[in-house]
This record gives sequence, structure tokens and C-alpha cells, in this order.
Amino acid sequence: FFFFFFFQAEDGIRDAQESRGLGDVYKRQVMRRACASLTLHSNPLLQLRLIHPPIRRMSASTPKTEVREGRAHVRGIEQNAVFYNPVMEMNRDLSVIAIQIFQRRFAQELRDNAVAKRERAVVAREARIAKGETPPELDDPRPHPSMAEGLRVLDALSATGLRAFRYSQEIEGIGRVWANDLDPAAVEAIEANKILNPDGADKVEPSLSDATMLMYNRRGPSDQERFEVIDLDPYGSPGIFLDAAVQSVGEGGLLCVTATDLAVLCGNHSEVCHSQYGSMSLRNSHSFHEFAIRAVLASVESAANRYKRHIVPVISYQADFYLRTFVRVYTSAAEVKMSPSKLAYVWQCHGCGTSTLQRVGKVYTKGSAKKFSPGTGPTVPQECEHCGRSHNMGGPIWAEPTFDPDWVQDAISELDRGSYGSGDRLEGLLRLIGSELPDVPLYFDLSMMCNTLHCEAPPLAKIRSAIVHAGYRVSQAHTKPLAIKTDAPSTLVWDILRCHVKDVPLAKPPKQKSPAAAILATSPSLEANWSRTAGAVSGKRATGTVGFVPNPEPHWGPKSRATGKKRSNPGDDHAMSEQ
Repeated sequence: FFFFFFFQAEDGIRDAQESRGLGDVYKRQVMRRACASLTLHSNPLLQLRLIHPPIRRMSASTPKTEVREGRAHVRGIEQNAVFYNPVMEMNRDLSVIAIQIFQRRFAQELRDNAVAKRERAVVAREARIAKGETPPELDDPRPHPSMAEGLRVLDALSATGLRAFRYSQEIEGIGRVWANDLDPAAVEAIEANKILNPDGADKVEPSLSDATMLMYNRRGPSDQERFEVIDLDPYGSPGIFLDAAVQSVGEGGLLCVTATDLAVLCGNHSEVCHSQYGSMSLRNSHSFHEFAIRAVLASVESAANRYKRHIVPVISYQADFYLRTFVRVYTSAAEVKMSPSKLAYVWQCHGCGTSTLQRVGKVYTKGSAKKFSPGTGPTVPQECEHCGRSHNMGGPIWAEPTFDPDWVQDAISELDRGSYGSGDRLEGLLRLIGSELPDVPLYFDLSMMCNTLHCEAPPLAKIRSAIVHAGYRVSQAHTKPLAIKTDAPSTLVWDILRCHVKDVPLAKPPKQKSPAAAILATSPSLEANWSRTAGAVSGKRATGTVGFVPNPEPHWGPKSRATGKKRSNPGDDHAMSEQ
């Protein structure tokens, strides 16, 4: 008998149907397999050879008719008519916390700015009086809209309105929340769910609109029209919404962005990543999850730069099948000039996977002036210094910190004061993020490095101790248990692994001309010190909290796209709710 197998890649471009995330891919795979079984059913010989095991659904739980999460209560999710995924509870919990932190900080900043503006006006008036002029009395500065009305929040892709109802009821002093969706079935569900959430119903404004058009109509020219907070939580890539979002969020406002297309961002389809985010992703990268975060941040920064704006990330993380980032958006032509120096290309060895960054631009001082120029490179030789293989080039990615340690600590404190459904997972995640080195882009995946050498993986504390004794900083990464972030050069990390292989020899010699053979052929330039240090402790022993909490349910992952409701009138696509 002869067997033939045919494989087709999900590249998200060649198909006429748009692929918006892993859940969509899985759903379409199920449909294709079902069609294949029907087509081949008439041929008994092929039928016996092409029997597939049952395919498990990727939803996190059995279908429900209603959901209670936080203080919110929603219905309308039966038969997946309106999208809902319980996996995103941690996403929503942290969003509530982040907006609460932002609300306090933003209000204090507005008060400080008003005082400083008043002081400048007084000094200018006194200077005019000293010249013999008679200036008019000073008027009180016009207050920011949020000071009188509370924060204006846009939940741009609201589905059931669960996120919007949580914001309206759990964030004290919030002003108005627009719960927008393009699907009439979703907006109908939001309207119906207002009855179930009386405490926050008056603050939630259902909106049937194209999210980008809604944001474009609120893009300025002043903060009187803009939102203080915009939340983008799409099914797939947020790329098409970023241009409108960076214009319609107010000065110093908070932009919350989710991306669920990690297959694209982590290197499976680098050409799709470039079309969506302007960055080439790298396959088999040691740091692919953090690379994904930084690629999205670079895309948001690029969108903001077109309008003389720039971003400051405050919290960013990757969990389950998605990533989430919270950034503040400011206007400053001078800071926009700094943007190329905040981005970097990534050179990745094709053999051992070692990554090296090359900044897109650089800043230097000439006399008293600050100058800007393109970055210099390449920062790697033609062949990898470790294994002799060639390099792939990816990016650009964001190369500055992806989080603010003060924000993370505030989030942990806020989490302790409240009650959240994902509290244990969220606390472990936040403590891992807070322990990361913020100024070190990307990480080393020890499991992948040991796989390259075909050696037994050493205890994490052993490697961390050796790095600390060599005079460098080291921390654990929040994305993988065996990933470390360190300011040590890659040559030192490989030297430490060479020392480990000397102590724990390989079961058999590596193949000739393999990356392992090339790396181990070089003697280590130092003798690793394995004695345990305080900085080597990680995980629960370091933070007191379990960092990597197991998933609460089996098949914890993405969910198929909602069935929705077809529009009867094409013109409804541009219908705007009453503002």
C-alpha cells in the first residue's frame, strides 16, 4: 500500500478568507477535515487509512448562557452568537487594575500641570507689571474634561459588553464607557445586558459602528473630543485599528492593546507579520514571545510617530495564546526624533539561535546640539562567532523597557486590595514581570540552548549563580520557566554551558559540523563558579508566589469566531451611535 499526505499552511494571505487568530485557524482545520472525510467515504481502502482521532474543541469550557465576572453579569453568548472567551478573564482583571492606576496618576498629573501653568502665568504677569504695563487679571485655567466628567473610555470591540460593564461598575469615578461593536447581535446583547447591570448601566453607551470610524470622528483637534482610555481587544491582529487609536486617545492617555495572532508574531508567517505590524518575525527564536510583544510596541510607536506622538509602555505581558500591552501616548516632536534609537533589528543565528540587536538609529551630541543618524552595522560577523552559521535578520522591534516597575508594583498592591477571579494567576504573573530586568531586551531560553548542545538541562539556579559570580545581573523571564534575562554577553552564557557539559558529559559526541560540535570545540574562557548565591533564587522561593500557575481548565486556549448577525442594510456599516 502507498500513502500520500498533503499539507497546506495557514498563511493568512493566500486564502480569500481572512485569518484573524489561532481560534479561526483551528476552526477551519476542523471544517477541512470534516469535508475530507465525506469526500473519501466512498473509497473503503482510503477510509481505513485516513481515520482521524476526535478533534477536541479549543474553547475553555462547555457552552454557557450567561456569565458573571467581577461585578458584571451578561447574557447573549449562547451558541457563540456573540463572542466570549473565559480565558480572557485575567486580561480583563488587569485592565480594570491598570485603568484604576491610570485614573489616579492622570488626575494627579492634571493637578500638577494646572499649578505649574498658574505659576508660569503669575511670573509672566509680574514681569509685565515691572515694565509698567497693566495686564488683565488671570483667569482660572479651563479644567480637563475628565476632572469634571470622569474618564471617557472606549471599548472599541465590545462583543457582549462584559468589559465595558466591568469598567463602569468596578472603577470608581469613571465617566462614560462606549461599548462599541460592528455586529448588530453584539449591540443588541449590550442593550439587553444593561438591565442586568443597573449600577453601571447609565455610564455605558452602546454603539453600533466601525471602530476605526468611531475613533477617527473623535481624534481632536483637542482633548475635549478625545478619549482618555482606548481598549483594543480584537479577534486576531490589532494592526488595522492602531492608526485611528493613536490619534483619538488624549494627551497622556492610556491605550490598551491585545493581539491573539501569536502564530504570526512568533515566526510562522513572517511576511504576514510584516504586513500587519511592519516587522519581520523570526522562526525558532529563543525569545519569540517577547519578540512578539516588542514587535507590537514598535508598530504602535510607528503609528504614533506619524502624528508627532510617541508611546511609553507601562505594563506588557504574554500569556496563554495572546499578548497584552498598556502604553501611554504623548505628543512631542522632539521625542519622535528619538524613536529610531528606541527600535532595533534582530540578527538571529540560523544554527545556535543566538540573537544580537542592531539599533535602527543612534543619537549623539555634537557641541551643545543633539544629532541623529542611522544606526551602524551589521553588529555581527558574516558567520556566527559561536557556531559558524549564517544569520537571519528580523524586526524592527521595540528595544526599550516594555514595562514601568512602579506601575507593576502599584498593580500588585491594587490586586491585594480587591477580589479578582484570576487573582492567583495574575499575582504570579505580575511578580514575575516585576522581577525582570527592564533594560534588557529579549532573553535566553536555556531549554533551547541545551537542546542545541544535546546536553542535560542544568538547574536554573546553577546557571544564574554562575552569571552572578561573573559580575552580571540576571532575572527570570515571565514568559517561560527556563528563560533568563541577563546583561551578560552571549559568549559568557555559552561558556557557562560549556563548563556544564564538562561536568555532565554528553551521552554521545555531537555530529560533525553541527552547531553543537562547533560550540563545544571551543574551550570556555572562564571557569564557572557554581556556588549558590542569593541572586540565583527564582520562582516561589524568591517572590513567595507561584509564578507559572497551571491552567484552570483543560483545552485552555482560543475560541472560534462568533457567528454574529448579518446586516440587512449595507449602509449600517457606517451607522454611528448618537454621541
